[in-house]
Amino acid sequence: GLLGDALRALDELFLVVVVGEFNSGKSTLINALLGQRLLPEGVVPTTNEVSVIKHCEEGADRCGEGEREADGLFVWRFPAPILREVSIVDTPGTNV
Repeated sequence: GLLGDALRALDELFLVVVVGEFNSGKSTLINALLGQRLLPEGVVPTTNEVSVIKHCEEGADRCGEGEREADGLFVWRFPAPILREVSIVDTPGTNV
């Protein structure tokens, strides 16, 4: 039920969702938080779908790569320390 869903959600990491207009530096900000360029950056739209960046251990399978999960969500896995505490959501520009 609803209470069970809420209790399970408490065990998950917080989501930091980065939202803004096209070409406002959302992916650049996320790359700065990660300490490395994982997401493409550019003057034309580079993010065309919502994606989640989650933590992985260095050297783990698919660490540093992105893939579509069974539910259709695109997930990047990256060994950045900040991702031990939060997962980051990258979004397309709000005016695209």
